[in-house]
Amino acid sequence: MVKHQPIGPHESDRIRCPKSTEPERKLGIPEEPLSTRVWENSYPPGVRWDAPLPAPVPVESLLDSAAEKWPERVALDFYDRTFTFRELRDLAACAAKGLQALGVGPGVHVGLHLPNTPHFIVAFFAVLMAGGRVVNFSRRCSIRRDDLRSLNFPVLAPLGATFPATSAGRAEGRDF
Repeated sequence: MVKHQPIGPHESDRIRCPKSTEPERKLGIPEEPLSTRVWENSYPPGVRWDAPLPAPVPVESLLDSAAEKWPERVALDFYDRTFTFRELRDLAACAAKGLQALGVGPGVHVGLHLPNTPHFIVAFFAVLMAGGRVVNFSRRCSIRRDDLRSLNFPVLAPLGATFPATSAGRAEGRDF
């Protein structure tokens, strides 16, 4: 394994990269063919890093497509509960209708402060299906409800919206 060391300004003069531009040479960027990149060794046969990308599609359409293609295939296995692609799509569509009734639509930002549970996946796709924009808040961050309200999001989905308040949360001044 090659250990890479940061290159200081005085050390960059010792690097010789034929055909390099001056800025590349100073940064220590080697002039090498792209086929020698280490990560390419892990690609399956026939897969290339420079393959053309598919046409862009809305993220929410990926769940619709999966539900059409594999309606009964398990999409999510969370402890003792499984969800098929159809179930996830239907739950997200139902939640999207509720979000639209709350005013979520194009250009509306919806803050999600949820753990990595099925609730997050349903809420994420629901916001997109309703036409809104998802703004994720890390569950590792301690955020008080007043802090979330001060961000002026018209709709928030904090943990308390899907789970009962915890005693630890109440002790910290959070009601979710």
